[in-house]
Amino acid sequence: MPIFNYKAKTLSGEIISGSQEAKNEKELAKILLEKKFVLTSLKGKEEKKRRKLGKISFNLRRGVSLLDKMMFTRHLGVMVGAGFPFDKSLSVLSNQTKNQRFKKIILEMREDISRGESFSNALKKHPKVFDRLYWSMVKVGEETGNLKDVLEILAEQMRKDHELISRVKGAMMYPAVIFIVMILIGTLMMIVIIPKFSQMFEELNVELPLTTQIIMGMGNFMARYWYTIPIVIFILIFLFRRASKTEKGKRFLDWCSIKLPIIGSLNIKINTARTSRILTSLLKSGVPIVTTLEILSDTLSNSYYKEAIFAALKDIQKGKTLHESLASYEAIYSFLLMQMIEVGEETGKLDTILESLAEFYEGEVDNTTKNLSSIIEPILMVIMGAAVGFFALSIFQPIYSMMGSM
Repeated sequence: MPIFNYKAKTLSGEIISGSQEAKNEKELAKILLEKKFVLTSLKGKEEKKRRKLGKISFNLRRGVSLLDKMMFTRHLGVMVGAGFPFDKSLSVLSNQTKNQRFKKIILEMREDISRGESFSNALKKHPKVFDRLYWSMVKVGEETGNLKDVLEILAEQMRKDHELISRVKGAMMYPAVIFIVMILIGTLMMIVIIPKFSQMFEELNVELPLTTQIIMGMGNFMARYWYTIPIVIFILIFLFRRASKTEKGKRFLDWCSIKLPIIGSLNIKINTARTSRILTSLLKSGVPIVTTLEILSDTLSNSYYKEAIFAALKDIQKGKTLHESLASYEAIYSFLLMQMIEVGEETGKLDTILESLAEFYEGEVDNTTKNLSSIIEPILMVIMGAAVGFFALSIFQPIYSMMGSM
């Protein structure tokens, strides 16, 4: 087990140094924390190793993942609940994270707090990492003196989001792999096999059907200019990304995401679950309903859902209830959701009912993603069979015609 040379601070602010045996830096920070010391820096060989690893980590992982933020929020909530000073809590958490970009952001926030700024204002300076939902809830926690509970709610919110994303990614992995393999095999056939048949037909001077001519033409072109394939793929990806950033392109993709068979119903369940979960988190934190809807509108990514929530916000400002405001959006929000929201508003337990709804729709997403592979697999097999059949018919039809005329 390696020995770390460290510098730390006591709770009174005194700087101390020493050596400690530990498995890694995280365990060292934990051992020192139990002794009421806050790890500030490492020195010696272990620090050099840590810096090298930090550079590698920075190169490989530039973003801050949802899991990073979830762990940060959960640990910060525990430390705040234990009465640990805020700036020192951030020092400990900055040493625990492996993500160098996130480490830098945490240290910047610590400096802001040391200068007298609030935690919510420090979070606002990093909108690409901490969205409006995050810092708004933290601000409410600071104002009400209930920051520990708010951080716990936020950590739970991110845990649920992470589970939803993981389920969908896991369910889509198998169909995506099959689809990519199909494309690769098809491309390989067009480049390697088709030109050989084309040469044979040309030598035999066989009259080819239109479908065969098209396939032979494509195969010859791809074999001759194969190097253009990655260029074309790159251009298509580039154009797709550019189009998705325009208002019309984004709206079209959002429409596809909720209207396409299978994927559409799954996306509606995901957005309903997220709406219910975010509303629950904000209302439990004590955020007013108007502000809650403003934050929710900014948080949801699908433009149709953003419009629905923004319209509901305007209606509520005019005196309508939430379920009345959302009633005209039954294409994206289910009748069950409207009924449950109505009951919640009448009983004054909207946050509790929304939490139950969130759990229900998260369960629905889980069930759908479990069956997604078994639903998509037959469709892929049919597409693959049709493609293989089309190729076989186009290639062997001229051969059969030639044999029949002999």
